[in-house]
Amino acid sequence: MDETERLRERVDELCAALTERYGRLEAELVESGPSGDDRPLGWSGRLEVLRAFAAGVAPGDRTALARLMVDPDALDDGTANRIDLSGADAGRSVREITDALDGRILLLAPSKAEAAALLEALADRELPVLLEEVVPTAPFRRRKDNGTVEFRSMKEDAARATRAEPAPPASAADPEATVSDLGTIRMEAISDEMLADMAEKTTPHKIVTDEMLAAATASPAPDEPDHRPLDAVPDDRPLEAVPGDRPADAVPGDRPADAVPGDRPADAVPDGRPLEALARRVVVRPVGNVWREDAERELRGLQRGLLWLEQWPRDIATVERLRTEGVQRREERRAAIAALEAAIVDRRAELETARESVAEAEAERERKAAEEERVAAEAVGPRQEAERLRAEADAASAQAARAAHVADEAWTRVSAIDERAAQARFELGAARDQEQQLVGDLARAREELPAAKAETERLVAEDSTAMAEGHASYYRVRAAESAVAAVRQKMTLTQRLHVAPPPAELKKLRADLKAKVRQADDAVRRAHETKEAAERAAQHQAGLEHFLETGAERLAAAKHAQERLAAELTQLAGSREDAVETHREHARTAAEAADHATQAGAAARYAEQTARAAEERLA
Repeated sequence: MDETERLRERVDELCAALTERYGRLEAELVESGPSGDDRPLGWSGRLEVLRAFAAGVAPGDRTALARLMVDPDALDDGTANRIDLSGADAGRSVREITDALDGRILLLAPSKAEAAALLEALADRELPVLLEEVVPTAPFRRRKDNGTVEFRSMKEDAARATRAEPAPPASAADPEATVSDLGTIRMEAISDEMLADMAEKTTPHKIVTDEMLAAATASPAPDEPDHRPLDAVPDDRPLEAVPGDRPADAVPGDRPADAVPGDRPADAVPDGRPLEALARRVVVRPVGNVWREDAERELRGLQRGLLWLEQWPRDIATVERLRTEGVQRREERRAAIAALEAAIVDRRAELETARESVAEAEAERERKAAEEERVAAEAVGPRQEAERLRAEADAASAQAARAAHVADEAWTRVSAIDERAAQARFELGAARDQEQQLVGDLARAREELPAAKAETERLVAEDSTAMAEGHASYYRVRAAESAVAAVRQKMTLTQRLHVAPPPAELKKLRADLKAKVRQADDAVRRAHETKEAAERAAQHQAGLEHFLETGAERLAAAKHAQERLAAELTQLAGSREDAVETHREHARTAAEAADHATQAGAAARYAEQTARAAEERLA
C-alpha cells in the first residue's frame, strides 16, 4: 500500500468519524433547540463540507487538503505556509503578509479588541476589508417589577463556586451594576443620542470596542426598553456579562487571564453547549473607506446613466425615422432576394448544362492524354539527344564563363600592376629630386655656417657692450638724481614754496638729469635690439647645424627609397608579364569554350526541332 492510499484511508476514517459526530450533534440540536429564525447555525455547514470533500467535489487540490487535515507538517511551502505570530508585533506581521500575498486573505482574531488592532494596522493599505461577526441567539429574558429587562445567568453554580477571584471592579465611567438573588445582572438600554455620539467618534477602519461602549453607557436610560426584533442584525454594542462568564468576543480555545487551575476552560459556554448551538448567524459588514469609494463610484455611474436617459425624448424622432428606413430597406431586400432566387434558378439550369459539358471535356481530355503519352514514348529518343546536347552546351558555357572570369581577374591584376608601377616611377622621381635638393642645401649650409658663427659671436659681443653701457647709464642717472636731491634739501622754505627764486645750479642739474635719462633709454633700446639680433643669429646657426646633422640621414633615406622603388619596378615588370600571359591563355580558353557552347547549342536546337517535328508528325 503506497502513501497515497494510506492518506486516503486516514482521511476517509476522519471524515466518517466527523460526519457521524456532527450528524448526531445536529440531530440533538434540531430536537432540543429552537426553530424558525432563532434556530442556531449548528453543524449543517460542516456536514456539507465533509460530504463534498468525501465525494471529491471540493475545490482545490484534494491531496493537499487531505494532508492539511491529517498531516499538516508534511505540506511544502508552495502549498501552505504556517506563520507563528506569538511574541511579535501582530500588526506589522499582518501588514507584511498582506503586502506579500495577492488574493483573498482570512485573518482570525481571538477578540474584538485584537480585530480592531488588526484593522487599525491595515488602515493605510486601502484594502477592501470585511468584518465577520457571530450573532448569538437571543437569551431568555423576563419582566421584573421595576420594568427592566433581566438576563438569566448562563453560568453553572459549580463553575461559579470554583472561581476564587472576585469580579474586577467597575470603572468610574461604568454604571453601578445591581445583581439579583438569581445571579442575574440588569442590562441598561443605550439611548439614540449615545449611539449618535459613538457613531461620530468612530473613525473609518475602526471597530467600536468594549471600552468605548462602556464609556458611552455612563448615563443609562433605564426607562427605555429594547424594542429590537430578535432576528435583527445586532450592532456593535456588546452585552455586559456576569462576572466570571465567557466574553462575547472570545474564541474557542483561549483562556482568560484570571483563570485558575481546575476551572472550566474559556471556550466552554453555559450548560456545556458549544458555540455552534448558540450562534444564530454570521454577519459580514464592510469596514473602511474602500467600500464607500466603490459606492460613490457606482453613484457617479448611475448619475451618468441618468444624463444619458435625458436624451431619450430627443431620440424618438430619430428612432421613428430609422424604423421607417428599416421598413423600406426590408422591402428592398425582399425584392432583391426574389430577384436573386430567380437568378439562382437560371444559374442552376446553366450549372446542369455546364456539368454535361464538363463530362464531355473530361472524356476528351483522357483521350488526348493517351495520345500524348503515345507521342511522348515515340519522341523520347530525339528529346533525350536534345537534352544531352543542351547539357553539353550549358557545361561549355559555364567553362567559358569561368575562363572569362579568370581572364578578367588577370587583366584587373595587370591594371593594378600598371597603376602601382606608375606610382613607383613617380615616387622614384620624387626621391631623386629630393636627393639633388638635399645635396645642394647641404653644400650651401656648409658654406653659410662659418659666417653665421662669426655673426653670432659679433652680435653676442655687441650685446655684452650694450648691456654694460645700459648699466653705466643707469648709474649716471642715479648720480644725477642724487645731486638734484642734495640741492633740493639745501633749499630754504621760501624757495620750496616758490616764493623766492630757486638756486641757479638746480636748473642746470635738472637739464643734466633729463639728458642722462634720455641717454639711458637709448642705451636700453640698443641693448634690446642687439640682444634680439644675437638671438636670431643663434637660431639661424642652430638651424644650419641641425640641418647638417639630419641632412645626411635624409639623403641616405632618399637613396634607400630609390633602390627600393627600382627593385619594386623590376618585380612589377615580371608580375605584369605573368599576368598578361595568364590573361591571354584564359581568354583563348574562354573563346574556345564559347565557340564549343555555340556549336552545342545549335546542335541542341536542331535536335529539339527534330523531336518537335516527330511529335507533330505523330499528332
